[in-house]
Amino acid sequence: MARSPASAEFPREPAGGLDARFCEVMDAAPVMIWVSGRDKLCVWFNRPWLTFTGRSMAQELGNGWAEGVHREDFDRCLKIYIDHFDARKEFRMQYRLRRHDGAYHWIDDTGIPRYARDGTFLGYIGSSIDIHEHRETQAELRRRLLEIAHLNRRAEAAAVAASIAHELNQPLAAILSNTEAAELCLSADPARLDVVKEVLADIRRDDRRAADAIMHMRRLLTKREHDLQESTSTTLFAACTKSFHHKQRKWASRSASTNRSARSGYLPIRCISSKSY
Repeated sequence: MARSPASAEFPREPAGGLDARFCEVMDAAPVMIWVSGRDKLCVWFNRPWLTFTGRSMAQELGNGWAEGVHREDFDRCLKIYIDHFDARKEFRMQYRLRRHDGAYHWIDDTGIPRYARDGTFLGYIGSSIDIHEHRETQAELRRRLLEIAHLNRRAEAAAVAASIAHELNQPLAAILSNTEAAELCLSADPARLDVVKEVLADIRRDDRRAADAIMHMRRLLTKREHDLQESTSTTLFAACTKSFHHKQRKWASRSASTNRSARSGYLPIRCISSKSY
């Protein structure tokens, strides 16, 4: 019987699609190699795989290799393998595999379908590399970055608190001074109730604005994000400064009026004006 060109050009593959030359080459590969059959069971592992696990070929064949998979990763890995195997699709997954010394190392495993020369599906072949050190390095890097972000957040929060305290100190001192002056006005004879009412109204409004500023600061300090935006604090400072500068002009006007009243025998009101910016 005549042989087809394909059969004349290529030798017939043995059962399972593996031959001695293939196994020899794969044993020399710098990565771990596994091969599975049509029934999803593994039929071969290269030397680097067996060296890594410290187990024999007989122990790893079939589902034996799964005994080394970390129990927290087993169900996830099995689902990925079966789903992609049934769909004849390439897959990639990471899981922890027990090494020969009993330590679990993270493995990056990639599998692809394999076919005979006539297109017959034979199973899967996969390669695995030890990425444990890389993952450990990445985890340490993330930890260091979080520490740096936390320190930056604390430094920025301290700067925000110091700036707001500076902005609030003088207006709060003015509120206190006007409160004392209002008390003196009430004890004077005759009492300047019209001036006292205006002072108290201003004090009440400024007290609310100061409370709003403090609440805003607390929200900034309790945010989960690491970035306290400078624009936010600048806007807050500008709002506080605008409010208190407005009151400064009113207090200055009231002080002039009070000085005129003092010449007529009335008790003056002490005002501490905010610093001009």
